[in-house]
Amino acid sequence: MSLNNVTRRLQLPQEIIDNIVDVHKGSIRDLKSCSLIGRAWLSRSRKHLFQSLRLKGNYNPNVIGEAIGILGSVLPLVHDLSIIDSSESSKLQLTYVMLISIGQSFSKLDRLALKGVTVDETEKGSDADIALTTPSSLSNLTLVGVTFLDSRAMHRFLHNPLFSRIRFISVDAISFTGNDRPSFQQSAKRTKLEEFNLGNVRSAVLRALWSPSSPLDFYTNMKRISIFTNTPGDSADVSLENAEMWGSVTHLSFSGWRSNTTLFPPHLTHLTMTYKYLTRQGPDSRLSHLATTSPKIQYLVLVFYWPHRTDSDKLNSIMSDFDEDLATVSKSFPDLIEIRVRFVLKSEHSGGFGLTERLKAMFLKADEAILLKKEQDPECGTLLAIEVREIGDAEYRGDLRIGFGFEY
Repeated sequence: MSLNNVTRRLQLPQEIIDNIVDVHKGSIRDLKSCSLIGRAWLSRSRKHLFQSLRLKGNYNPNVIGEAIGILGSVLPLVHDLSIIDSSESSKLQLTYVMLISIGQSFSKLDRLALKGVTVDETEKGSDADIALTTPSSLSNLTLVGVTFLDSRAMHRFLHNPLFSRIRFISVDAISFTGNDRPSFQQSAKRTKLEEFNLGNVRSAVLRALWSPSSPLDFYTNMKRISIFTNTPGDSADVSLENAEMWGSVTHLSFSGWRSNTTLFPPHLTHLTMTYKYLTRQGPDSRLSHLATTSPKIQYLVLVFYWPHRTDSDKLNSIMSDFDEDLATVSKSFPDLIEIRVRFVLKSEHSGGFGLTERLKAMFLKADEAILLKKEQDPECGTLLAIEVREIGDAEYRGDLRIGFGFEY
């Protein structure tokens, strides 16, 4: 349940108070009200209820410091903190010391999302000596629309003790405003990442993230990578070319660029991809080369975006092609457990009821290949699943990542 306007505790029924898990705050009056409610929760040992806090700095650049000062006893209850600034003029300035304050005050913080803020690098050199008195609990960091002066400023930001234990990082629309300067020397102790979500960023930002001077280790323990970008030939291709990063990756999701499919990781077991961005390799299937590059695949999800009406003859033609590709795949992977086709289209183009059944009827060759495989190997558990997802026109045009269930 989300609580947007709290004025006095007595105005809220007890049942509502006991079930609040997400609080969205922007004004000081609201923060004070949350503090009153939070102390009541603490007195009844309902520490699990106050889980998420979103602070907006659009009209209040001091919202972080004021929130920490006012909320008091509520702070240890927060596990998920978002700091958002969507204003175009005066951006919320996030400093090194502010990050330390967040780490000290939100002692149980697991996820931090920073959206639209600017990182301020004007602290004195001695600020870097300020340390957390207790180990950071933060494991998940999301950066969306964050602005840095250059790669050196970004590295200094990521060197903050608050980020010393993160395992997951998601980046989208990060930008540099100045000319690049020589960065710090290679960090002696680097934070080993396990999951990486890449959105729309320039290749220069991406290279800086995993450069030797970065405090983040993208190589040792990386297991899951998601790439969602509409910048062809830039950051996505750069990431696939970084062969060292893919050595231990088992889960990959990607969409939005003309991929060089010969570079797929060798140890993949889970692959989610946009079908329409694949190209044929001569007369072979669009997917046949996967058996060579990634023979260990167990779960394959193919996301197919359809911009036309579903009663179009063109759909039958393309699905016939798709059917042949799936038939090839079902025979090529010895450990394949499930092929899932996620068909994403605009609601106005659904063409009435029964679309899922119509699509299933179009994959006859794939069904026959799977049945034959099961006859040859009774223990074969390969399944073909068809999933239809209807979305609005604005969603379809605005962000194709929705077909992947991608959130940030």
